[in-house]
Amino acid sequence: MASGDAEMHELNEPWAIWEQLEEFWGYWNNIPSPSQVLFDGFTRKKFADRTVEGFAVFKEGIVPEWEDPENKNGGEWSIRKDVGAQELDEYWERLVLGAIGELIDPGNEVTGVRVVHKNNKKDKKDSGNNYRYEIWLRGLSRIKADEIRNRTLDVVNSNNSGAPWLSNEFSYKKH
Repeated sequence: MASGDAEMHELNEPWAIWEQLEEFWGYWNNIPSPSQVLFDGFTRKKFADRTVEGFAVFKEGIVPEWEDPENKNGGEWSIRKDVGAQELDEYWERLVLGAIGELIDPGNEVTGVRVVHKNNKKDKKDSGNNYRYEIWLRGLSRIKADEIRNRTLDVVNSNNSGAPWLSNEFSYKKH
């Protein structure tokens, strides 16, 4: 939701900010996993009166909106995966840890990461387990973007129990 378009939802506000790794683990061990918040394989989750559609971790002061000054001149890598709850959580953890641990981006290009539930409500054969993982970037350098995609593949695919992510499954979009 863009700033000013509608009232800001309370979950779209910062609720965990950390500066040290120990602080991060304190938060990480106490927040629900995406499968507990989005879809557990049986039920779409709701908070108050709204269905929760996405889960994001962004750098302090950056709003997960394309219009944010840190995002508006950048783009995003995204990949769609049809996964069960365990893979959803495993991929998400690897993506977040890779982003905050600077394994994906040693040069401060990544502004945040997000996972969005993308089931097709009109398709009766849809398993309901379709998710889009996103890596949001500050700039438009395709060379840097490609490096970040390749590093993401290395991080997500290391010791992965699920199907590997492939380079050709990613799509890049400018904000």
